[in-house]
Amino acid sequence: MSTGYESGGSISTQSTTSSSKKFAAFPVQNFVLVKHVKDNPDVEKGLLFIGTFIQHINDEDGILAGSFEGESMEGFPYRLNDEAGGDFTNVRRVQETACKNDSQTKKEVKTYKITYDVKAPLDIDHYFEGFPCGIMKARLSIELSALTSKCCESKLQPNLCIDTTNKSSNIAIQKNNLLLDTDKVLKKTYNKDGEIIIPKSGENKDLLEQIRNKMDRSNFYEFVTPIPKVTYILKGDNCSKLLIDFYFVESGVAKFVKVLSPMMLICWLNWFHVQTNKKQSERGDGAGREYLGNSAAFALTVVFLFESIIPKSRRERGFLTINSMYLMLVFTALILSSIPADFMAKEVGTVGALLFFASFLLPIYDYW
Repeated sequence: MSTGYESGGSISTQSTTSSSKKFAAFPVQNFVLVKHVKDNPDVEKGLLFIGTFIQHINDEDGILAGSFEGESMEGFPYRLNDEAGGDFTNVRRVQETACKNDSQTKKEVKTYKITYDVKAPLDIDHYFEGFPCGIMKARLSIELSALTSKCCESKLQPNLCIDTTNKSSNIAIQKNNLLLDTDKVLKKTYNKDGEIIIPKSGENKDLLEQIRNKMDRSNFYEFVTPIPKVTYILKGDNCSKLLIDFYFVESGVAKFVKVLSPMMLICWLNWFHVQTNKKQSERGDGAGREYLGNSAAFALTVVFLFESIIPKSRRERGFLTINSMYLMLVFTALILSSIPADFMAKEVGTVGALLFFASFLLPIYDYW
């Protein structure tokens, strides 16, 4: 299944399709050039993948060309994130080359190199839920769809030819209009279990920083690593799908300004508020109601801020997470702080205020 490039832009795999089968595996080499990732103006905090796809096809028996008889040659159609890729891909050019396959028979084999411009939305979900800096996974699922041949009764099922020795011939990152060989970087970016390794120093870190500056065009997110994780999906003996995963965190400065700063302000105001907690006999009529009203205002403000803390995810990650524990700790602190001195000792409110301060240890622990 492994293949590389030959002269003329063809691939070193011969077509072995058969019209007697309902689905005939048709070898194709699909190269992915990653240019950059930017914000999606149509989706709040959405991301767009900008890149180029190139299909290399050997049409030995003319079966594929026959499937587009009377139409422009566009190769195997794409499905991106399980949706028709026609709205996200555009054929830039089609290059056709005829070469001799056999010196004796002098049989001509047509090879095609089809280049697509790609601008596709990424599917974003939480990979790790943490506060203030959770990790998001942005995925692009690429699948080549089958074609119905007009020359025979078979459906042509694309079978990706993957080069296992030179991974940059399968997918590469564009850097200053040149293809960057990422094989060495990949070995130091992901371990054998597919877990991310963050480089601490040296040449590899400098290279990653250069790639990050090229790749990152988002104002909302920062790359954990600019090198994507690539997974090929094998079904039986056929492979027609791959997944490209990017990992991001929300900007730490944005989180601090939007959430942590207001929470710290509420924490200090709550502390000063608790110090004014006195019995009604000491402060006069209506003191208890005024104290409860101020406590309710603090609680409502915190509830609005919690919307930015709770991650939007398609599935539950469990109850006892750092986020949930932080929320419960803050609510417990506000409940204790809101109890007037007429009902319990003033020290109970002081404990609640101190608990509010202690709740900030969880985000600090989660960050480090």
